[in-house]
Amino acid sequence: MTTVSRFIEERLKLKVNREKSKVALSEKVKFLGMTIITGTVAIS
Repeated sequence: MTTVSRFIEERLKLKVNREKSKVALSEKVKFLGMTIITGTVAIS
């Protein structure tokens, strides 16, 4: 997570919200109101 955050902040000049950021399986994480489950996208 540290290496990815550093790349995003230094190379892409974006801010990483460390409170919301985490490393997890895609099935366990929501992306802007969507969850990826077994290759499909579930909108919530």
